[in-house]
Amino acid sequence: MTARTATFKPLSPRRTAWRFTVWFLALGELRRQRLRLSELDGHLLDDIGATPDEALREASRFAWDVPAHWLR
Repeated sequence: MTARTATFKPLSPRRTAWRFTVWFLALGELRRQRLRLSELDGHLLDDIGATPDEALREASRFAWDVPAHWLR
């Protein structure tokens, strides 16, 4: 029986730059969505099941403050 060893292959600089670009653009989009949420009227917030306080709380979060399952 032979032993297998795990090898770590680092990402290429090009791929790392691409991942950073995608991540950065996603943060910008999330920020825009949160700002739009803070601008919704009460009847639109009722449609999505949110209160004005919840919408303002969500809109005031930092762009990198995302749910844990997004970071996987």
